[in-house]
Amino acid sequence: MSGQPRKWTLREIVDAILCLLRSGCQWRMLPSDLPPKSTVYHWFARNRRLDKDCERRIKTARACLHIASVNMLVRRCATYCNP
Repeated sequence: MSGQPRKWTLREIVDAILCLLRSGCQWRMLPSDLPPKSTVYHWFARNRRLDKDCERRIKTARACLHIASVNMLVRRCATYCNP
């Protein structure tokens, strides 16, 4: 890993994001034992952008799995119904 070492671990940043999401508190109300709001927001915004792409991929995968499971059920029913 190059560059300056991280001051905050990713675990601490994720904990801060989860704290915000669970409590619904404002960014400026983050507890002092968590990373600063600027650091937390940077990671939150970055992951939100990545999440949109990830969400699209998950929806596509779910649709493919659904189609595959329906096709499997149709084949299985055809096998049982037409011996």
